[in-house]
Amino acid sequence: MNRIISDGEKHEIELNLDYLIQTQNEDGSWSPNWSWGGGDNEEAWQWTKVKWQG
Repeated sequence: MNRIISDGEKHEIELNLDYLIQTQNEDGSWSPNWSWGGGDNEEAWQWTKVKWQG
């Protein structure tokens, strides 16, 4: 089924793509947008963050 995107949907998609571009790291990855709050979990968090980035 062919569907034409409404102007409102097109605008929202463009905003979302702009956000993705702005938040992308220089190496092309994205960092998780959450953390474990530091403390005793800092070493595990650093390892996990790298794995999530790919």
